[in-house]
Amino acid sequence: MEVDDLAPARGAFVPDLLGRGILRLLEAPLKISAALRDHLARTRGRSVDRRRLRYLEAILDLDRAAVDGWLADPSRRIWEGR
Repeated sequence: MEVDDLAPARGAFVPDLLGRGILRLLEAPLKISAALRDHLARTRGRSVDRRRLRYLEAILDLDRAAVDGWLADPSRRIWEGR
């Protein structure tokens, strides 16, 4: 299965993967690193808690300044303060 095969389901598939914490298991066989990077950039990491986002920053080699900006977004404080 190629990354392009996931395009129609990516909107639901990627957040579900992040939520279940099986990123490492599926990353190599499905080659979804690029899809995850694109999803996180597009959503500014909204579907991911602070700790997991820092983890993904490290393993996906995300730009630290970008992740810092996502985490500094005032609307995120409302979500994380729940």
